[in-house]
Amino acid sequence: LRLRREHPALVTGDYRDLTATGEGAEHLVAYAREGGDAALVVLVTRFPKGAEARDLSGAGVELPESLQGKRWLELLSGRTLIQDTLTL
Repeated sequence: LRLRREHPALVTGDYRDLTATGEGAEHLVAYAREGGDAALVVLVTRFPKGAEARDLSGAGVELPESLQGKRWLELLSGRTLIQDTLTL
């Protein structure tokens, strides 16, 4: 909720489905929101029950050109990423 409050453009901005690729891609859902100078990319597993038995380390998404070359903050781990393909 804090993210929504601090960056309202990420709630109302342009929505874009992203195509998952790689091993386990059928278990990954991804989308991006862009608004102003802010962008958000979301990667989540489908059917998380039993997901621990799946190896999704090869699954990811190729970012669209408008999102490539940006610096990303992974909210769960705090890692900073600068890459054009995001993987689990």
